[in-house]
Amino acid sequence: MSNFDLTKYLAEGRLFEAAAGYAYASCDGDSIELFTKESLDSFISDMAEDEYDGDKKAAVGYMKNENMLTKLPSSSYLFVYANDERLDILDANSKEEFVNLVNEEYHGELEGDVDAMFAKILSLADGSSIEGDSADQQIVIENGKVIGGRA
Repeated sequence: MSNFDLTKYLAEGRLFEAAAGYAYASCDGDSIELFTKESLDSFISDMAEDEYDGDKKAAVGYMKNENMLTKLPSSSYLFVYANDERLDILDANSKEEFVNLVNEEYHGELEGDVDAMFAKILSLADGSSIEGDSADQQIVIENGKVIGGRA
């Protein structure tokens, strides 16, 4: 351990990334699915074996093109939202920044202090689903853990 450089490890974001849990999101038009690096690798391996004669590149290509596979940022707060046409992510490193960003970029009409708006974001995410052409499923992730919505 004498060669371990904590400053470099933190600067590269690897400590947070290792603890974050989810690294990827995808949406097949019906729901959002979250993956750790390990679970995505397993999923891709199984898909490659079952549908692409072991060709992992083809399986990854399918996931990127058809299921909107997206790498999640290494931020403390993530707002993942999707419908049958797109998957988008808003990310922030503080609760205040997160609430302001989600309100500005997505909801547009939340009121109250940071905690009240955060609770409203969680409540709206919990009641969200992909139904019809304009509805979005929403997921809120805090420090790698889903705290709002369903994945």
